[in-house]
Amino acid sequence: MPLIYQLASIGLLLSLISHVAQSGSPDSQQLSSQCQACSAIAAAFQRGLERTARDNFGGGNTNWEETRLGTYALSETRLVDITDRLCKDKDNEMDGVTSSECHAMLEKIEEDIEKFWFGAFKANPTSASLRDSVCVNGTAACCAYGRWGPECAPCPDCSGGRGDCNGNGTRTGTGACDCHPGYSGAQCSDCSAKYYRANGESNGECKACSPACRSACTGPLATQCDQCADGYETVQQADGAACVDIDECQTRSPCSGPRSFCENLPGSYRCGDCDRACSACSGPGQVGCTACSPGFEPATTGSGCQDVNECSPDSPHCTGPYERCVNL
Repeated sequence: MPLIYQLASIGLLLSLISHVAQSGSPDSQQLSSQCQACSAIAAAFQRGLERTARDNFGGGNTNWEETRLGTYALSETRLVDITDRLCKDKDNEMDGVTSSECHAMLEKIEEDIEKFWFGAFKANPTSASLRDSVCVNGTAACCAYGRWGPECAPCPDCSGGRGDCNGNGTRTGTGACDCHPGYSGAQCSDCSAKYYRANGESNGECKACSPACRSACTGPLATQCDQCADGYETVQQADGAACVDIDECQTRSPCSGPRSFCENLPGSYRCGDCDRACSACSGPGQVGCTACSPGFEPATTGSGCQDVNECSPDSPHCTGPYERCVNL
């Protein structure tokens, strides 16, 4: 065979080998789905154990039951009662696993579940874990909790629960710490922006600064901001400088139009439309009216405007013999 054809054949063979290798290796999405399905079955199995905990095996031949099945608690009958409903468990959908995904995984691990039941579970019913025995050690669909990724590498210490290991318990993820709100850094040991270290301790809890602070602070008060956030300004007070809200409605009158009003908010403001009772207003509702629209009059009690009752007894409207006045 000419050399050029030999090289072409070798290239084609390598391409096929590469394709087979790639198609035979599940991607991260498949790995995640397999672990999720197996974990959902393990959770449903645990619920099945709880559901059948008080059941009794009530056959007719007690000697046969004890010889062949032992007590109901460890019997094949109980196992069947549980496994028959694993993919019918209504909570499986809540675990993000569909019925078809559950049945596909159950078909793969059915023998493993049976081995678990008559092995690890029968030996120690109180501590045996289906997830550990089947999903982790059997099918290797998942990692043990505290491990992550294809090689089930150990998860980092995310500062004692101030973050979660990305991919914890699965064959996917990055293994990085996903920090809880208020924490940052590779191991979630630092405080995020707008948080401060409580009690000044190096490992103390991170708590939120005042909304008046731009980023850093030394405590929860508006007097403890390093800088003021937008919408706040520094004002000297009796106990020192503090970040105080700017009332934009007073300083800038940002809401234009005769039938609109400005409402000051912490660090901001909003513009609103006057109630239909108002021809001008300073706030929401009829009580916010500063001038009344036609058909409305100043309120007799309190502030704002109220509807004019055109159908009052002394009203000149609807005076005909067959007319009836309806106030709107």
